[in-house]
Amino acid sequence: MNLQEEDVTFFQRLHQFIYLDAPFAYEHCYQNRFKHYESFHKYLRKLEEKNYIQVFKNQMIPGCGRGSILTLGVEGLKLIQEVEGERQFSIHWSRELQVWYRHSILIAHVAFAFEEKAAEYGLVVKDYVQENRGYYQFGQSKKQDVIRPDGFLIVGPKNQNINFGLFLEMERSRGTKKVLQDKVERYTRFLERNDQREKYLYHIGAEAEVQEFLIVFVGASANTTQLTKNKLASLKPRKGELSSILRPGITIPVLLTTLDAITQDPFQDIYFHMHKANVDEKTGIVI
Repeated sequence: MNLQEEDVTFFQRLHQFIYLDAPFAYEHCYQNRFKHYESFHKYLRKLEEKNYIQVFKNQMIPGCGRGSILTLGVEGLKLIQEVEGERQFSIHWSRELQVWYRHSILIAHVAFAFEEKAAEYGLVVKDYVQENRGYYQFGQSKKQDVIRPDGFLIVGPKNQNINFGLFLEMERSRGTKKVLQDKVERYTRFLERNDQREKYLYHIGAEAEVQEFLIVFVGASANTTQLTKNKLASLKPRKGELSSILRPGITIPVLLTTLDAITQDPFQDIYFHMHKANVDEKTGIVI
C-alpha cells in the first residue's frame, strides 16, 4: 500500500490525540483528497485491513450521533516510530476503546481550532501535550501535588520566544464545587513555584518556553458552562469578606468558555475571566 503525505500526517494526529472521530478526521485531514465522505470511509477500511489504524464502529460521537472512532494500529505505530523516532502511545488504547475517548475527541477539536485560527492573529501553536504526557507531580503528595490537564497548548508569535501556555480542562458533566476547587488549588500551588514551571516544561519535552500560564475551563454545553461559572464564582470571597476555606479566592488566571465558542474561534472575546472582579464580562486571552 502506497501511503501519501496526508496519511502520515493523519497517523501523527492519531498519535497526538489518541482518538479522532471519522467525520472530524475527514474534514481536517482528507477533505482535499476525497470529494465525498463515502470514498474516505472506504479508504479507512483499507487502512484498517493493513493494520495502520483501528476502527471502533457505531460509537457515540459528541454532537454527531453514532459513527466510527479512529486510533492507531500496529503498523501505524511502527510508522510513527520511524518518522518521529519515538512513540508515546499504549497499544492497549488500540485494543480496547477507552471510556475517556469522548473527552479526548473534544480536546482534539479545541486544539485544532487553535491551530487553524492562530495564523489570523499572527500566532502559531508551538506545542500540544495530551493528558497522559501532561501529568506532573510537583510536590511530595501524589494526590494533592499533581496537575493533570486534559490538554496543554503553547501559543505565541512565530519566530519570537514570547508564549503563553494554556492548561485545558474540559467540563462535560456537572462537576462538584469541591472538584473544581481542588483543581484550582492544585494549579495555584504549582504556578506559585517558578522552579516547578520550568521543570514541568522540561518534563513534557516542551518545544518552546512559556512566559505566562492560564487555566481554561471549557464547558461542553451552555448549561454546563453556566454551572461551572457559578461554582467558580462561589470560590471568591464576598465583598468585605476575608478568604476562607470555603471561599479561598482565585489568584491565578482562570478562564471559562463554551465548547461551541472556542471551536469557532478561540482568539475572540469569548472568555469569562474568573480571577477578575467582573466575572460577567467576556474578553479575549490577555497576557
